[in-house]
Amino acid sequence: MLEGIPSAAVDPANTPPPEAYRDIDALDRHRGLAQRPVELREALDDGGYEWSPTVLELEDLAFAREARRACFRAHATELAKPCNYSLDQVLAADPDATHEGRIVYARARPEPNSSVRCVQTARCIAAGRVGESVPIPEAYPEVAVTQAFQHAPMRPEMRDRSHLARVLDALRSDLAAFEAAAATDDLGAQHTIEEERRYIAAIEAWLEQLD
Repeated sequence: MLEGIPSAAVDPANTPPPEAYRDIDALDRHRGLAQRPVELREALDDGGYEWSPTVLELEDLAFAREARRACFRAHATELAKPCNYSLDQVLAADPDATHEGRIVYARARPEPNSSVRCVQTARCIAAGRVGESVPIPEAYPEVAVTQAFQHAPMRPEMRDRSHLARVLDALRSDLAAFEAAAATDDLGAQHTIEEERRYIAAIEAWLEQLD
């Protein structure tokens, strides 16, 4: 950029709003829910495996992928250090589908002293999730959840086909061994297995698109 003139990426006018929502009439209620969210990883650690489908979907790298990539292109290409933030989301159950819901409100909470680019990226990703479908436990007509995220500059080895192929071989081997030893009624182990399957699928998809 020219000295003294901010690039479009860092111009405050291009920073997405701090929250995104579907229904302005429900905004105050959803803001209130977002003040007391379920911490998804803590819920799983405490044995709350009814949240397993929700976590698997929200943490899947395929979830809202195109919106996330658009955010990276718009705001994150010049991130100089890791961008850490929490993402609060309100999920509303679909009255016509059991265990299915939709994200109706989202807000990003970047760590204090985050860069402008980090704030822009986090807010953009929050907005890109609103409207997406996600599994939700049947007991909740509406519920807020929160997750922690980090986006970091891409490491060079993530464009190295031979490196990624070795990583995939190791991951597949470890997963096969873990699956063989895991009990089918061990909900924690079954969550880990599905999590690893999705992670492997994400690396495979990334490898396919490399030039």
